[in-house]
Amino acid sequence: MHRFRPNRPQSGKLESGRLSDMDDPFELGVSAAGMGTWDWDLPSGSVRWTPQMYLLFGIEAGRFITTFENVMGLVHPDDRPRVEAEVARATRDLRRSVVEFRIRRPDGSVRWLRCTGRAFADDRGQAIRMAGVTEDVSQEKREAKPLRAADAVEGSLSTRQVAQLLGIGEASVKRLANAGGIGFLRSSRKDSRRFAPQQVLEYLRRLPGETRDFETSLAAANLDGCVAALMDELGRGSSLDELLDDRVLPAASGAPGQFIKELLTRLPALVSEARKSMPAFLAVLGHVEGCTTELIDCSLRGHGYSVLTPAASNESAQLVDLVERVRARVVALVAGTDASARRAAADVAASVVARLRGVVVVVHDDGRTALPRGVSRVRTLRELGRLLP
Repeated sequence: MHRFRPNRPQSGKLESGRLSDMDDPFELGVSAAGMGTWDWDLPSGSVRWTPQMYLLFGIEAGRFITTFENVMGLVHPDDRPRVEAEVARATRDLRRSVVEFRIRRPDGSVRWLRCTGRAFADDRGQAIRMAGVTEDVSQEKREAKPLRAADAVEGSLSTRQVAQLLGIGEASVKRLANAGGIGFLRSSRKDSRRFAPQQVLEYLRRLPGETRDFETSLAAANLDGCVAALMDELGRGSSLDELLDDRVLPAASGAPGQFIKELLTRLPALVSEARKSMPAFLAVLGHVEGCTTELIDCSLRGHGYSVLTPAASNESAQLVDLVERVRARVVALVAGTDASARRAAADVAASVVARLRGVVVVVHDDGRTALPRGVSRVRTLRELGRLLP
């Protein structure tokens, strides 16, 4: 459990390189680097700022009350939903958080800030405090090369992938391409089309109601907007598994289940096409809440696996026989919270490991049941992706 040292009142001011009454070496070093530090008390909502924070926001210290609500009011309206979502994730997961956003200073200028912080919990595991640093990254933003949408996905996309991303049939994609609605790459093969990601992204962004922010698109139940936003984030260095963990999974608790499931059927096409030579077996044992199964299915398909999901009523012995029959390279078992489901998952995993060689067997459960040697327990899609051959 992280412990805090008491905060001293910050009476010092840094103006034009002059120092008065600030003798904390840490604060001196951080301020010299152009950073401000902040400390947010969640129960009261009050936020402590160092003098550099006021300079970053262009605000006089005596003219602004630093509460969470007031600080959020300084964030650009278009960035606010994303910042609030990141704060909610950080206080829930008690993890390090980094978020960039715009502010408009009182003089009318717009600046980009980067906040890095971590939430801390009390003895009951409840977040009670969050602290971190803030820096101005406006110059970095100006000098950065603009993201090319063509880099959002490595390589070109097939007609089948584009149809999956757009949620339409392949014939409709061809008609769109022939009518000039969506650009495509020329091919020497008759009736063969490949699409640059930039062309698909441009088409998505021309659709009515499209926004470039995932949270805004999600709130508007705009599937095409969600796909476009995640496609853009993929080009900024995120993997599909990271997007599933950090974007889709947190959204699943508040969005309609059918909407999330439809989104998950589209996303694998961002990075891969399923191959028959790479079969994967995904079985659910017991009752599983939410979209856990669909998330794992999406991750497997995103890694190029052709996923077989048997009927939930199959017995353990039947499941093992099916695994052997399809010659699965990966077996993913999702267990419900009841003890019988956990035991069944462990039994199936043990049988598969004993009877088949070279098969990766993973179990997603509540962690209460011992698993046999050779079987991995996964809690996140990142963990699953690292194990896949």
